[in-house]
Amino acid sequence: MGLQNWVLSSFGASLLDLSRTGLGGSSRARRLDLMLRAFGRLAE
Repeated sequence: MGLQNWVLSSFGASLLDLSRTGLGGSSRARRLDLMLRAFGRLAE
């Protein structure tokens, strides 16, 4: 449960980053997206 909460909060932070920085945050968002996918596989 804690892991899911961490993933959700990280995902929310990445969405806020995207809305704030626009295309400038794409590389960081891509890194976060890869991390989230990896954690999603671990959580299954």
